[in-house]
Amino acid sequence: MRFQRSQIVWAAALCFGLAATASYAGGRHRPGHAWHHGHPGHGLNRSPLLLFDTLDLLESDTAPLNFTAENFPSADIDSNGVLDDDEWTTFSDEKYDNLTERILHRHPDVDIDSNGILDADELDAHEAAAIERYSRMLLERNPEADIDSNGVISADELEAVRAENRAEFLERKPEADLDGDGILTAEELAAYRLAQRAGDNRPQGHRRPGHKRGHRGAFGHGRSRS
Repeated sequence: MRFQRSQIVWAAALCFGLAATASYAGGRHRPGHAWHHGHPGHGLNRSPLLLFDTLDLLESDTAPLNFTAENFPSADIDSNGVLDDDEWTTFSDEKYDNLTERILHRHPDVDIDSNGILDADELDAHEAAAIERYSRMLLERNPEADIDSNGVISADELEAVRAENRAEFLERKPEADLDGDGILTAEELAAYRLAQRAGDNRPQGHRRPGHKRGHRGAFGHGRSRS
């Protein structure tokens, strides 16, 4: 499956609903945003890969530490000021479906079997294409990120770049470190951005019939949840 570079940018722009903000670290490269060359990964924090971190987070049965009525008011279905497990499930299902449906709407060719549903294998293929495109851009714009100078950005090298981007983001937004250990993980960044994007739109229901979850990306830790 092939994706044009513009497709990857559009996929990134669709994450979270999502007109991107200029401060979106760990996220996407937007048209008109300048690339920087100061050190490996700098300026490349606009990648589409945060989308897949978010999908992994939404698949988890455990809500993030900032899943509170204050940070996710729209998830407080009974308006009692407390978010329980059922409310997390409803919220995460709705958000997961919203993201995958946006991918499907923008990139119908991702739906390999043309059944109107993005399953785990199709999402994995979409993620692999995004990683390939992002890695190529990284190698072109920041060749020093290729630590072993073999002409390929490995999974470890890509993660090193993303970890550096998250560390820079943490300096600006220390509140994103949910467990307070001084390290911003991919899950914490996704949870922080998800809270910022939660808004005040109350969930409108559960998964659409036949929708399959269970994304397990090459760089993700998603779990199938029935």
